[in-house]
Amino acid sequence: MRIPFALLALSLLFTAGCGGMKTGTITGTVSVKGKALPGGTISFVSKDHFELPPVTAMIQPDGTYRAEGVPFGELCIGIANPNDSEDIAKKQKEEQGAFLAAAKNYVPKPIPPKKNTVDAKYQDPLNSGLTFTLSANEVSRNVDLP
Repeated sequence: MRIPFALLALSLLFTAGCGGMKTGTITGTVSVKGKALPGGTISFVSKDHFELPPVTAMIQPDGTYRAEGVPFGELCIGIANPNDSEDIAKKQKEEQGAFLAAAKNYVPKPIPPKKNTVDAKYQDPLNSGLTFTLSANEVSRNVDLP
C-alpha cells in the first residue's frame, strides 16, 4: 500500500507545480512593400523559453494569419515563403507536352524559379531582427517587410 500512495503523492506534487504557461493568440497580416504576402509561414520563438518549439501559422492567400498557443513574453519572428518547386515542375511539363506534338526531339528550356519575395534574413526567427512582446490573450500584429 505504501508504493501506490507514494506514486499518488508524487503525481499530485508534479500536477500542482504545472500551473501552465500563459499563452495567447496573435492575428495579423504579413506584407512585403505594402502588398500582402500570398502564402508561407510565420513563426514565433520565445526569447524567454528557447526550449519550447516555435509556434508556426500558415499565411493565407490574402496575407492574414492566426497563431494560437503563443507563449507570453518577448518573441522573435520569422517569415518564410511557400515552396514554388511544384509550380515550376508543372509549367515545365505543360510546356514540354505542347511542343512535343510539334517536334519529337524538343528539350524544354529551364524555367527560373520565382524570386523569393521575402529576404532570406527574415526566415530565421532568431536572426530576423523582428520582435514582439505578447502580454494579452489575443492581439493583432501586422508585419510589413521592406
